[in-house]
Amino acid sequence: MTRTRPPPPHARSTLRWLSQVPRQAAQSFRKGTVHGLPHLPRHHHPARPCPPEKAEPLTRATLETLAERLTRGEAEDLASELPMPLKEPLVSPTPEAEPFGLDEFINRVSRRAGVSPDEAREGVRAELSTLKDAVSDGEFRHVMSQLPRDFEALVGAPG
Repeated sequence: MTRTRPPPPHARSTLRWLSQVPRQAAQSFRKGTVHGLPHLPRHHHPARPCPPEKAEPLTRATLETLAERLTRGEAEDLASELPMPLKEPLVSPTPEAEPFGLDEFINRVSRRAGVSPDEAREGVRAELSTLKDAVSDGEFRHVMSQLPRDFEALVGAPG
């Protein structure tokens, strides 16, 4: 899907990053890889950049936790719009969504990625913001509709 609208301000770091990746990686997935590890690039707050060694674990932890929080069908729909390396963490363990809120989501990501809750919160914010840019608008709305309103405030997107 080719976007004709200008990128949102939070995507500028992604666009700068894209200009540095090999053309083939950018063509295979607009978001590419860093140090050979597939991930969605960070949308960093300038004062709190995510070190590369934490990027891949945060991506995987966020997607695994998201798979638990979404219904299996929605997790599969989301995975269908992502490249192969990012599909695996989105395998839902049960057909039903687990009912937990943002704080539990952050705690699960923190434990899985081996980072502090504050780092996990920033990582989840970055991952979901990047996911918003990586998938269709309709798919992102479907994902957000299954999450509590707290997630909208975190990402700054209506569900």
